[in-house]
Amino acid sequence: MNFVESSDRYPLAAFAGEKPPAPEWYRRVMADLPEVGTVEVDKTAIEFLTWGDIGKPGLLLIHGNFAHAHWWGPLSPLLGRDYRVCAMSLAGMGGSGWRTTYSVEVQVQEAFAAAQAAQLFAAAERPTVIAHSFGAEPAIFLAARIGERFSRALLLDCGVAPTTEQETLTTRGRSYPTIADALARFRLAPPQHHRNLFILDDIARKGLVQTDDGAWRWRFDPHFWSNLEAYDGWSTLAAPKCPLAFIYGEDSTLVTPELVVLQQQQAPKGTPFIPIVGAGHHLMIDQPFAVYAAIRGVIEEARRTQV
Repeated sequence: MNFVESSDRYPLAAFAGEKPPAPEWYRRVMADLPEVGTVEVDKTAIEFLTWGDIGKPGLLLIHGNFAHAHWWGPLSPLLGRDYRVCAMSLAGMGGSGWRTTYSVEVQVQEAFAAAQAAQLFAAAERPTVIAHSFGAEPAIFLAARIGERFSRALLLDCGVAPTTEQETLTTRGRSYPTIADALARFRLAPPQHHRNLFILDDIARKGLVQTDDGAWRWRFDPHFWSNLEAYDGWSTLAAPKCPLAFIYGEDSTLVTPELVVLQQQQAPKGTPFIPIVGAGHHLMIDQPFAVYAAIRGVIEEARRTQV
């Protein structure tokens, strides 16, 4: 793979608005454009993107904090060759509408509605949920509430932990005069070494929208966290109604070896935990082919054991 790497905090600034060089494999994969749809959930439009044929086994992709449906990069079209893929944007992020209050229970409704609208249930096999980072929280609740409707939930670098206080994040709803200025301020959180800048740049561009006055802003509600109702993902993790699997970055600063041990103790016995070598928290950017293989491996192994 043709890696383009940077240890800079703001690695896209050096390109001054130009796109980093991308390898041929990436251009070919990303030429497979998704169909774009919306579904209304509790009076709010939820964006979803689809790849692959209806009737193939379904995959529902849920992004992380302040991200969007395009965050999965080349994984979505790659998986779309063998699956019916639906990547959604949670309310308050991406192309979805904003709410005055947010809750993990409503996020479960959003996820289920997106899966239905994308016709993931048209296949004989129940869909698989794949969720990254913060997106793993609604996926855990989905598994606990309506997990019988799904085959499994794959949690990618899930930071759920036995904390007593819910994390609170704040951000400014800042705008930028040009897209180059906005890209120059894009960075990953938590901080990590930046790999594959061509993927990073594409994700950043698709996370921007131009306002009526010509400025650029990020496509998320800056008040999301202050308007999010508290929830307890840790205790919910222990009682899913479908199998779970954890895939995490070996170099992640969020999912530490100590947290992996705690999650192994809390999750149902026999839950797989799969490290991705050379990946940080944003493992689908760092090692997309390895994550693709891990996802395929979990699904295929589950099929073999069910025969």
